[in-house]
Amino acid sequence: MKMKVKRSARSETRRKASTSPNLCKSQRHLRITCLLIAVRRLGLAEDEGIADYKIGGYHPVHIGEILINRYVILQKLGWGHFSTVWLARDTMYDTYVALKVQKSASHYQEAAYDEVEILDSSKHAFDKQWVADVLKIKGTDEYSIEDCHTVQLLNSFIHTGANGSHFIMVFEILGVNLLEIMKRYDYKGIPIPIVRRMSK
Repeated sequence: MKMKVKRSARSETRRKASTSPNLCKSQRHLRITCLLIAVRRLGLAEDEGIADYKIGGYHPVHIGEILINRYVILQKLGWGHFSTVWLARDTMYDTYVALKVQKSASHYQEAAYDEVEILDSSKHAFDKQWVADVLKIKGTDEYSIEDCHTVQLLNSFIHTGANGSHFIMVFEILGVNLLEIMKRYDYKGIPIPIVRRMSK
């Protein structure tokens, strides 16, 4: 079911939110290293072809490109029908992020607005009440973004390029998706120890 949103509400999703991921440097470094190894070993950044690099299609992202004077493109992580995903360095917080660069046709932008609305409704990693509740349950005074267990949308913005205006979502770095792990084991099932580790 497609959600209807007033245009004024959607324009709010274009804001440039600035939230610093609360991971220590060693955790961030380990996460990014593991992700890059997985991309290379599993061949996750397969080629999406050039047919959709046209008006209304993908933005031709380049390694070293800097978006909104903040995000430096480092490597392609993957792609899908709606977008390409890129590893970038956030120069404001000296951390790594994943940039989802949507195709520029209007129906892809509409889908992006809907996605942002859903992600914003589940955004609680930095909510003061959420943090207080988590600390109370954990019985400690240590909190990290890892405690929220949902992907966090850190920022979103519009970038105008050669193929039109592209909606870009900025996410925390996660890991490979489940389909890629299934491919790694030739669709014959993921070993139980790995399933246990992923489900924690």
